[in-house]
Amino acid sequence: LAYKSAYSLFMQKPHTLVGMEVMLMILSDTRFDTIILDLADRVEVLHPESTQMLLARFFLALEANDLANAETFMQRLEQAISTSTVVKSCRALLSLKNGNVEDAFKLAKESTLLQPKEGFGWSVLSQIQLAQGNKADALTSIKTALELLPYHHKMHNRLAQVYEAMGQQAEAKAAREKSMSLRDKYESGITKAIREQPMLLSDTDSGVAF
Repeated sequence: LAYKSAYSLFMQKPHTLVGMEVMLMILSDTRFDTIILDLADRVEVLHPESTQMLLARFFLALEANDLANAETFMQRLEQAISTSTVVKSCRALLSLKNGNVEDAFKLAKESTLLQPKEGFGWSVLSQIQLAQGNKADALTSIKTALELLPYHHKMHNRLAQVYEAMGQQAEAKAAREKSMSLRDKYESGITKAIREQPMLLSDTDSGVAF
């Protein structure tokens, strides 16, 4: 429903930034990488410092282990919204990827202290604590994240990773199954919406689809 509403807004006003940013935010939790990049390109033309665009590009680069590009988008995020705890958590993730575990922990801990109701921050802290070998703390942090984001499939997947590290295989299996179930429902819903409203995103000025 959120996707349909955002797409409808875009189709009514093809150069409306908010519709594309919402679609970008929704699709960033799926595996539609090509569509995400196309949307990011369109958003960047209208708003080069769009938070959603930069976050989408940052996470795609991070998942691809392209740390050089991730750093580029990280710096742009920090320039655009330097006070954001989400950005601070992203910097912590990048520090972790670069092997700077101590710096990552300090950033993540600061983020959760500044914004204790931000589930993403607790999830990042949990990943770092797990890397430090602090499994009990990692479990507490990811459970806090789940209290704040109970329907986010990635939170359940993180929980499964912690349980696996603790040797609790039955709990890990249950968390993994929950993660897959939520992800499948989310992606099937988006797929259905795209099928009903094809993601053409035609440029009304040139008639060229991107």
